[in-house]
Amino acid sequence: MSLPRTNHWILGRDTAPLSGGYLPSLDPMNRQPWAEIAAGDANDVGDAVSAAHETFSSWRRTGPTQRANILWKLGDLIGEHAEQLAQLESRDAGKVIREVLTQQKMLSTWYHYYASLAYQLEGRQIPHEKDSLLAVTIREPYGVIGVIPAFNSPMLLASMSVAPAIAAGNTVVVKPPEVNSQSLYLLAKLATEAGLPPGVLNIVHGEGAIAGDALVADPLVRKVFFTGGIDSARLVTARAAQGLKQSVLELGGKSANIFFPDIDLDRAVDGVVTGIFAAAGQTCIAGSRLLAHESIADELVQRVAARAKTIRLGDPRDPLTEMGPMSQAKIYDGVVSRVTAAINQGAAVEAGGPEHLTDDGGWFFPPTVLDGIT
Repeated sequence: MSLPRTNHWILGRDTAPLSGGYLPSLDPMNRQPWAEIAAGDANDVGDAVSAAHETFSSWRRTGPTQRANILWKLGDLIGEHAEQLAQLESRDAGKVIREVLTQQKMLSTWYHYYASLAYQLEGRQIPHEKDSLLAVTIREPYGVIGVIPAFNSPMLLASMSVAPAIAAGNTVVVKPPEVNSQSLYLLAKLATEAGLPPGVLNIVHGEGAIAGDALVADPLVRKVFFTGGIDSARLVTARAAQGLKQSVLELGGKSANIFFPDIDLDRAVDGVVTGIFAAAGQTCIAGSRLLAHESIADELVQRVAARAKTIRLGDPRDPLTEMGPMSQAKIYDGVVSRVTAAINQGAAVEAGGPEHLTDDGGWFFPPTVLDGIT
């Protein structure tokens, strides 16, 4: 039985990969392919960037009212298709439907906000000592912008760059994460429906080391936005530096929850649980460390562990599910390895842990709390 295929979106058209190759999109619930995405390479990226470059000259001259109207309409369409967008991301990456649906609905106002900013691209006059000189600044778009968002919230993370870039008169090429690509393809179709001219927003799927690298390296790309891990960011930055391109990086961190003796323990527990177990811990600001004053540490850990044991694992598209599977084998294996290493180094398991892993086919790891970390 053939799987549904998602192609590139280049110059306002559904475009098959030049190589004819496709990559499987795996369902984190069962680790089985449920769809296929185009396996883009440097040739596909080159076509998308060329389309964006050719469109830039006309789009940059498009007035702020037209750009604002298109972005506002796109925001409306995202709101109207929020359920469909959320279902795609939930199935592709295993995110709980309630969380991702909230993101999609919020993005409607995000595009409305940048629609309003299309009118604010103003320069300024700079005072000078001599009245015979006139110094002014003019804000101008860069040109083609390359955007590479992370797998955990591709619509949200891409839109953080796409909306302001388009509002300012730039054109964009997005390389979605290969494990969560479907929603951004739909975004491009919605943008076309909103009236965005062909070539202003282009989507090229593919692996990061191939399509992503080609996008950053393309000489017509003037600026790069990347969201992801530190190791990948080093490669992106080095590649961008070869072309003296500006790059904006949004990377993950080991965020700490720090609590003093005067806290409200009930509210603290809610914050800790939300901060680490939302999206199965797969967020750029996951509260993965808990640092507490010794006078409250034991009780706080016990309360967090007790709450973690009640978290409902299951199908992320079920509205009653509180935590879904992890998005991919690489992350799942990494969590198993790190938790096992911590236990071997003396950490105490207060909730979850590898001993509670189930062989149910999905990338499920139980909500885990470790105490006594060195």
